[in-house]
Amino acid sequence: MGKWDDERQELLEAILAVDSLGLVSGASGNLSMRLEQKDSYGSILITPSQIPYSTIQISDLMVVNLHGDILEGQLTLSTETPMHLALYKHSSHIKAVVHTHSIYASALAVSGVELPPIVDELVVSVGGGVRVSEYAMPGSNELAENVCNSLEDRKAVLIRNHGLIGVGRSLSEAVNVCQLVERACQIYAIANSLGNVNVLSDDIVEMERRLFLGNLQ
Repeated sequence: MGKWDDERQELLEAILAVDSLGLVSGASGNLSMRLEQKDSYGSILITPSQIPYSTIQISDLMVVNLHGDILEGQLTLSTETPMHLALYKHSSHIKAVVHTHSIYASALAVSGVELPPIVDELVVSVGGGVRVSEYAMPGSNELAENVCNSLEDRKAVLIRNHGLIGVGRSLSEAVNVCQLVERACQIYAIANSLGNVNVLSDDIVEMERRLFLGNLQ
């Protein structure tokens, strides 16, 4: 048994989940989780670069510290590693990060259109509408900073001209966030094409935001 067998298996299962849900294709996107036990609170487990999800193996997963130094693994790190590391430093509540390129979320990101709070579960589970970060080059520290600034205390952010980030207290939660946001983006696009998008009222959003923030404690 290896040092991180359980965590590697958990991450592999999340990889297979986002692939089967159609949230990624080929080798697009990336996933990671915080390693909090076994004296490695300052490390994360993350997918490597350019390995198709259909062929990725447990042994392909990389361990890096919060400075980005490789501790385990022989492959090339994901180019978005700086963004993952910045998100873990952004909030101690973040235990997992899932970056997808799903169609409807990416369409809003390309259009620079924020996803408004159109369904209750978006506020209760994600924290409200999903903002669009300012554009920056993929893999750059500027992109990482922009994503954190737009995320604030929520669990999802649209990366302009790129895709979606979902975070959570577990990999399953982060995957669920990405799935929920993609579904809400699809609902928004269809409702918008019908010419009538009804956004939740401010008082409902405020009440549901309190529920969301209470669940973070």
